[in-house]
Amino acid sequence: MEVIKTIRDMQAMSRGFRLEGRSIGFVPTMGALHEGHLSLIRRARDECDVTVVSIFVNPTQFGPQEDFDRYPRDPEGDLKKLRPIGVDVVFMPEVQEMYPHGASITVDVGDIGRILCGKSRPGHFNGVATVVTKLFNIVMPDRAYFGQKDFQQSVIIKRLVRDLDFDIDIVVCPIVREPNGLAMSSRNLYLSDEERQAATILYKALKFGEEQITSNGIRDAVKVKREMERMIASEPLARIDYVEIVDTEELLPVDTIKGPVALCVAVWIGNTRLIDNMVIDTSGRTGTEPASGSQRDDINLKHPGVKSIGGFIEERLGGFMKKIKRLESFDLYNIVISEVEKSIISMVLRETKGNQLRASKLLGINRNTLRSKIKKLGIKIR
Repeated sequence: MEVIKTIRDMQAMSRGFRLEGRSIGFVPTMGALHEGHLSLIRRARDECDVTVVSIFVNPTQFGPQEDFDRYPRDPEGDLKKLRPIGVDVVFMPEVQEMYPHGASITVDVGDIGRILCGKSRPGHFNGVATVVTKLFNIVMPDRAYFGQKDFQQSVIIKRLVRDLDFDIDIVVCPIVREPNGLAMSSRNLYLSDEERQAATILYKALKFGEEQITSNGIRDAVKVKREMERMIASEPLARIDYVEIVDTEELLPVDTIKGPVALCVAVWIGNTRLIDNMVIDTSGRTGTEPASGSQRDDINLKHPGVKSIGGFIEERLGGFMKKIKRLESFDLYNIVISEVEKSIISMVLRETKGNQLRASKLLGINRNTLRSKIKKLGIKIR
């Protein structure tokens, strides 16, 4: 595991990985790592050739009265947690390295950054978007992994990637919870034992809201929200920042619950502000993304006026069959499969400019399987 401190060294290493055709999975963090972070890292390790983790407490996403100076920091403890789980590179820049001339140019995410958490933390998501943009340009990942716990952040990052044309897949992973339901967070370290117990009211309220929607069939968002607020208010140590039921694209409050919605809560427990959420659709599914069919559903390999792939192969092999039918044996199956397979893989690699992660997704095969086939079939990556 290499620890890199400078932007130039990180960029040079990433360029090397990409020239080798190795996919880069990236997990940006602010350190004080817990199992929630580690679950993202394991996912990146399993899906990509190289795993890069950044540890950087970003000052531009903290307001003047917020906890930048006391935010939990444990760099040695973090590195100790990362070494055994297969991380290849840890990028740990200093503030002066990331912002050598201050923050004169920033990313403004617009109205979506001024609602929910952005309402009580003005400028927060602009700071997040700015540092994530910088990190994407430094690490140059194929995939970046974020947790659903920061649901608003994940939606904004997806929009950032879409609107600024980053060639990066954003992967949102499920919330990791403690046995009592409390969503894992670095800020949980601020909580006393009594506050930690009180903080479970967030998850209890979310589960209650889920039950009202999925089991009791309530579609009145105002009614569900009011009952969730009443439950949270019953905890003496809790002070509500917001409870909202929003759509999963624009994050705007809904009146009637139909399709996927996100139940989002932000609550002060003592002096610590905690957030949590749950994504639900009216069929009762919960998770990080709205339900959807297979991506293959919209794809038809047959096109009017064009032969099917099978028909095309059969036509081209017709003449060849006449030549070999007198033979008692011929390894026709393996020859055809090998040639077709090589052609398909070569074509997809050309289309993806040698990006093996994207190619494996298009082909519908495991990344390691793709690497093995490239070697076995003698495919040259240009």
